[in-house]
Amino acid sequence: MGAAFLELKEKLEQQYKLKYPSCQLDIRDWTGKDIRQFQEELGREVGGYISEKWFYTHIKKEQKEKLPRVDVLNMLCRYVGYRSWAAFLEDRVAKENTENRKIESNKQNDSTKIALMGIVSFIVVAVLFGLNAVGEKKNSATLVSTICLVDADTKQAIKSEEIEVSLIDGGIIEVDSMGCIRCPSKQESFCVAIDAPYYHRDTVCFNSTYKPSIITLRKDDYALMIHYFSATKLKDWKRRRRQLDKMLSDEATIIQVSEDEKFGIEMYNKQEFINKMTTPLKSLQNIQILKTDYLKDKIIHIRFKTLKDE
Repeated sequence: MGAAFLELKEKLEQQYKLKYPSCQLDIRDWTGKDIRQFQEELGREVGGYISEKWFYTHIKKEQKEKLPRVDVLNMLCRYVGYRSWAAFLEDRVAKENTENRKIESNKQNDSTKIALMGIVSFIVVAVLFGLNAVGEKKNSATLVSTICLVDADTKQAIKSEEIEVSLIDGGIIEVDSMGCIRCPSKQESFCVAIDAPYYHRDTVCFNSTYKPSIITLRKDDYALMIHYFSATKLKDWKRRRRQLDKMLSDEATIIQVSEDEKFGIEMYNKQEFINKMTTPLKSLQNIQILKTDYLKDKIIHIRFKTLKDE
């Protein structure tokens, strides 16, 4: 069943690229943008949904223990043109049987043409190639990947003490003063998750090239606007309320984190937060957005703190 799921991944990649031909990456190397567009594709085409966590668990990693749930497999198969997972397997078995018959026929025809010296030469070459590959793999384990974070608009390095970069498999990576990270990795490929204030979070995967790389991050415009609103004097409160209403989902939850732990946290819903942001309260001035989550181009969750006056 594992081989069948791998084949399904390939078909998912092919179908996605029909709609987004600019994507030239293997499905296991898709960026956060590609994953979000794929989620939207599933919603439009088959009325289904998979989470980003599911994608990283079942698509980016090689699953050898067990397959995803059948209902999810059925949904993915419908996206690539099959009635169900069972129908996909039936078609695959039929194609394998046809191919096996062709292979057996070719083997019988070719067996009489193979000389003993040709076989020996092939074995020698294969052994030498294998030893060379092992040596290269051992050497590559000591190499380091240098990755720099760059603003997608200004093309300048993103420098912030609050940037958090972590390996998907676990572990935090330190960001230097130039906005770059160094990733020593013994794996043939690895993925990093980047979380920077006022930028959209992204996850990027790398192959075993170990060449210096650049990651471009897109500004979180809504988060920047909310910060701007809190730091400027209110002139047109009706216009600001309309702007905030457009940014926030009706189901949005907003968490205010206190820098002083004894005061804990405070939670607002959409209307409460809009009221706070359109009322001249000094306690809500100059806020710093710590995290935002989006649902259908609207903010569904905000986490922020109020910066203390110097």
